Amino acid sequence: MEAVKLDRRPHLPRRQLSSTLSQLTNRHKGRVKIDPAAADAVYKISASAAPKGPTVMLSRVEYLINSGRWREGPETGQLLANLVKNASHWDSIWLAVAALAAHQGDYPAAREAINRGVSTRYMNPPYRAQLLALRERLRGL
Repeated sequence: MEAVKLDRRPHLPRRQLSSTLSQLTNRHKGRVKIDPAAADAVYKISASAAPKGPTVMLSRVEYLINSGRWREGPETGQLLANLVKNASHWDSIWLAVAALAAHQGDYPAAREAINRGVSTRYMNPPYRAQLLALRERLRGL
């Protein structure tokens, strides 16, 4: 309720904003550049509608990983830790964990996350395909 008092824009569009940004950067990797301040503003607006919402947090994590901003500090890891604790049944969470671990060169952790992701109850075919593709890319590393 406090979020509504702080920001009068409708709740659902505010929450959806970060997902839209994440989808845009996911689909057009390398071709779409988002100013970091603009991305931070989008996340702040979305978080005002759903501060503990896994979709909002996951969208932020995906943006941070895809933009390379995961290197800037502990935010990505903190958000992922929260997601693993509270939404570990989502395959998309494990894809993000695996992607971050692979970027950090922690291939055993990436493989473990892939294995967790492909064994989740809620399997989304595009995420499963991405998990399996990442597993293939890590083969031999």
